[in-house]
Amino acid sequence: MTKNISSFLQGLSQASLSRKILIAIVTIVLILSSVSLLFIDQGVRRQVEKNILTQLDAAATAYIELNDARLEQVLSRTQFFIQSPTFQRDLRGAPATSAKVSAGFKKVTDFDFLMVVSFTGRVLIDSVHPELAGKAVPADYQDLLQKTVENGRYLGMWSENEKLYQLVGLPLLGSDAVLLAGNVVSDKFAYKIDELSRNQITFFNKDKVVASAFSKEQIPDIEKAMADIKANLPQDGGEGKTKHSQTFSLSIGGESYLAIVGAIENVPEGGYLIASSKDKQLALLYRIEFIIIITGIGGLIFAIGMAVFFSRGLTRSVNLLVKDVEQVKQGNLEHKINATSQDEIGFLSEMFDSLRIAFRDAQQELKDYAETLEDKVRERTAELSQANSALTEAKGETDRIMQTVGQGLFLVQKEGNEYRIGSQHSKALEEMLASSDLAGKDILAILKKALPEGSIKKTTDYLELMFKPEIKEAVMANINPLRETEMNFTSTSGPAQQKFLQFKFKRIMADGKIMHLMAAVTDVTKQVLLDRKLKETEEKNAGQMEMLFGILHVEPRMLSEFISDMEEDIALINDTLKPGGAQQPLAEKLAIIYRAMHTIKGNASILNLKFFAGKAHEYEEKVGELQQKEDLGGQDFLPLVLKLNEMIETLREVKSLIQRITQFQATFTGEKKNVDLLVRAVESNVQKLSTELGKQAELTHDKFDPDHVPAQHRKLLKDILIQLTRNSMTHGLELPADRKAAGKSETGRIEIGTRKSATGTELFFKDDGRGLQIDKLRKKAIESGKYTAADVASWDAGTVAGVIFIPGISTADSTTMNAGRGIGMDIIKEKVDSIGGKIELSFEAGKFCEFKILLPASGK
Repeated sequence: MTKNISSFLQGLSQASLSRKILIAIVTIVLILSSVSLLFIDQGVRRQVEKNILTQLDAAATAYIELNDARLEQVLSRTQFFIQSPTFQRDLRGAPATSAKVSAGFKKVTDFDFLMVVSFTGRVLIDSVHPELAGKAVPADYQDLLQKTVENGRYLGMWSENEKLYQLVGLPLLGSDAVLLAGNVVSDKFAYKIDELSRNQITFFNKDKVVASAFSKEQIPDIEKAMADIKANLPQDGGEGKTKHSQTFSLSIGGESYLAIVGAIENVPEGGYLIASSKDKQLALLYRIEFIIIITGIGGLIFAIGMAVFFSRGLTRSVNLLVKDVEQVKQGNLEHKINATSQDEIGFLSEMFDSLRIAFRDAQQELKDYAETLEDKVRERTAELSQANSALTEAKGETDRIMQTVGQGLFLVQKEGNEYRIGSQHSKALEEMLASSDLAGKDILAILKKALPEGSIKKTTDYLELMFKPEIKEAVMANINPLRETEMNFTSTSGPAQQKFLQFKFKRIMADGKIMHLMAAVTDVTKQVLLDRKLKETEEKNAGQMEMLFGILHVEPRMLSEFISDMEEDIALINDTLKPGGAQQPLAEKLAIIYRAMHTIKGNASILNLKFFAGKAHEYEEKVGELQQKEDLGGQDFLPLVLKLNEMIETLREVKSLIQRITQFQATFTGEKKNVDLLVRAVESNVQKLSTELGKQAELTHDKFDPDHVPAQHRKLLKDILIQLTRNSMTHGLELPADRKAAGKSETGRIEIGTRKSATGTELFFKDDGRGLQIDKLRKKAIESGKYTAADVASWDAGTVAGVIFIPGISTADSTTMNAGRGIGMDIIKEKVDSIGGKIELSFEAGKFCEFKILLPASGK
């Protein structure tokens, strides 16, 4: 404190307060005076320019009004003159009386210009150019005369020989002539405008001043500046009713002027200039500034005097304060500060005395505290030691819990855009997250290694909301994206680990604020995998039950035959898919696979084995998708391989079950003839398709004998019957309403039969439906892209009918389980051709369609 008091006294003793106050007051007054002068000067200048602009606009208006008034005066006097009998008499004698009329007109009206022109274009009277009397009117006057005749009069300016005229024009009734009269624009006219507006006006034509209120000495300066003046002429008629330019600066006779310039109608190179002296109007500003400067100097002298007066009063209080402070500096804390006044020095004295008292009391307290400090230190040390022991024991218990607890426990603290793990966490958390040294790390950065980007985004949004107290915690629990999450942790030393972790978060509050989130992680991998295994088992059992119920209605031999045929077709598909198998182009491989799977679907549909029919249809869909691709690769066949393996595994599971059921059914039903099996299969297919398609059909088979067919062709016979039945039901037979409208029975008829011949067996298949739709087949052939419209147009009906054996062409409008892909008939033809057989087709539109198939006695 002694040091502070010394500095305080040194400042008071070395500085002259009165001098500083005086300097401050003088400086402030000077600054304020300068700023005031600057603002006043700028304000006055702006006001002067504003006043000049107003005066110039008023002068332009005065010019317009005065010019209009004078023209009206010219018009009135002219009308008075032409009504006199003398003028009427003398006019009839023109042009001989031209000089007499001009003299009389000048005497009566005191006008400078008179011209009378007949409607035929001949000058009758011209006071300025008497020699024109009796001659044709000059071309310059043609437009002026035309305006006078059209409007009934003319009022305006006119230019001739670098002079400007205030001109009026009147048609002379009964005389077939036009009169023009006017005055020269002179300095006198300019002075009148100057008197009205107190602004000087100048009229110019081309580059010459023709009339001006300026002195003769100033006119040369105006003519020198004529280029600048004309450059300001308004090109679009000017502004406002006066049609003048904006203001611009102009120097005339060494003086600065603000001016405006306006155009004059019918005088292309002429105009008027109105100017006002800027220097004269600014003279008022200079006088005001002089008064302000004198006033400022007087104010400054007054301020200095007042500063000296008040500084003396201040220094007395300061000297008294310095003496009292010196006593305190010597260590006399009991000495009272006696310097009192009603100003700042008095307030400073009171504050310093309060400081003295506080310092005195604090010094006494320090003395008393020092006497008891040692005892207090011993007591505090004992308390800290006891608290430290309790803290150490509590930390040990916490560490043991963190090491042994099965859950991943940790605190989450938000730092900017990161969510960091607290310094303490359970040991199990490191194992769950496959990471060590987790303290201080961003939990999102750790989860990014095991979660997709979409899940990380949801987790980030969730954690951000958890730190917002206005959102209820109960609501947040329902939208937790980490309630049960699959995570895949990669490892450099082993395979990736798949884990299912469950995260729960709870807010930790303090003083109404969210300080941390308490997180608990549970590894539920075993539980999730067990649930999935249980679900797979249930689905597998359900599938087996579905298959069981599906095959119970089928007879054993038909089931065995179905299994055998399906194994052959799957073997063909498997061989086609093998890299080392049959070598064909990829598109051709797809066609082989599709046909084989189409056969499996057809066989399953006949036996009403919906499970296998559905699986085969799904496989067909996948093959169809690949057939649409333009650039096929070997990797595209991988889904087909996986799907085929599923079907093979399903077939293995079902095979033993079917064999047991077959044996069980054979025990009770006994053996039936092949004819019963085939016929019943076709009948079943007809009934099934009738229900699905909403049609009515019956099967006639009294001419069918399967014994006519060689054993090696039995499977082919079944495939043919399946495909022809499907085609007949889908494309051939009509709906009951359509059949009735065509005069047919509502129930369609399908007939099958066999005949033995010398070369083999002939199978015939016939329906009484609509026959082949030739027009639709033509359209489908073109849409397939395989044939052009020109090609198809040249085909006869037989050629068009052959299109049904080309893959990819079908008359169906959409793809279903039964039709629409254009696959089936080409399979039949390919198989028949492969054994050396033949197919014959006959039909009649709206009547029937019949297939005859010759199967040779022995195959190729």
